[in-house]
Amino acid sequence: MNRNQADGMVMCLLGKIQQAVGRFIGNQRQQTKGFQRQITGKAKIAIGDAQKIIKNCINRGHSF
Repeated sequence: MNRNQADGMVMCLLGKIQQAVGRFIGNQRQQTKGFQRQITGKAKIAIGDAQKIIKNCINRGHSF
């Protein structure tokens, strides 16, 4: 797991918590911010996945 993958997972978790708290207290803005944080986290995970794939290809000598 690389840094982007780890950061993305943390952001997703924090976003889910923020969204749940917003729903609990009836605050639509907090729900939306939580959802946005989750989307950002998923994007970071995807970037980390791509980095890992590229690194593995380079280490195995594949060309692009």
